[in-house]
Amino acid sequence: MTVENVWFSYVRGNPVLKGVTLSASPGEVVAILGPTGCGKSTLLTIMAGLMRPDEGRVLVNGEDLFGNIKALRRHIGLLFQDPEHQLFNATVYDEVAYALRTMGMPEDEVRRRVLRVVEELGIRELLDRRPFKLSVGEKKKVALASVLSYDPEVLLLDEPTANLGARDEALIISTLVKARRAGKTVVMASHDLEFVFRVADKAYIMGNGTIKAVVKGEDVIKPEVLDAVGLTPPLITMVAEHFRISYEEIASLTRVTEEHERQEQSLKLGTKAHASSFDTVASNHGDKGGG
Repeated sequence: MTVENVWFSYVRGNPVLKGVTLSASPGEVVAILGPTGCGKSTLLTIMAGLMRPDEGRVLVNGEDLFGNIKALRRHIGLLFQDPEHQLFNATVYDEVAYALRTMGMPEDEVRRRVLRVVEELGIRELLDRRPFKLSVGEKKKVALASVLSYDPEVLLLDEPTANLGARDEALIISTLVKARRAGKTVVMASHDLEFVFRVADKAYIMGNGTIKAVVKGEDVIKPEVLDAVGLTPPLITMVAEHFRISYEEIASLTRVTEEHERQEQSLKLGTKAHASSFDTVASNHGDKGGG
């Protein structure tokens, strides 16, 4: 997905976006950073095709999004910062199923997809609940499930970890890593520098409606980058400075890369194999001792 020289104003003569250009490739997690009011949410809304830019283009697979909006928007999923802006069905099941039904999918396939995604996000027990009766974190996971259910090629996420606890943040990270592994394009706006540091391949840093810098994901916590764009250092940066830990070492320990995922998967498989062997031995021991 590519954004080319996009300008946008809510009020004529007072542009919110001023010639923004960025790109995100399949299999890449791209972050947009910047203070409140810099234009991050507006940019994502335009990238989702919900607002048309005053100038510039948004390209999806090389095709102008607004030249073929009906077909191309099906390839894009947007998670709003406030999940209540996209929840309107009577039950969680209907919420997650909504996009699938509008696509004319058979109900048995709708059910299969709904159950798969709610299992992945750990919200199956919420299926019969009313979305507006849920906690903020639960609403966010339901809204995300409603996007993931139709398997879009491009995921646009506005503050995906806002108001989430550590366990739910880990779930979001796992979801993004799976999306990257599946070759999806992920673009997320966030204030959470430590979260971005852990998962992003690159980051665009915005200020006053423009792109001020483009950096590697592992560089977003470095003081020289933060100072250059006026962002407040996160705790992890201060810890690294205090204990004189290199940023390369921190990155090797905390960033969720493909290699990190492979190691974790190997460890999980090894643990399962060990547990299976233990169960077999225990079972045999029980058979021998039970006579």
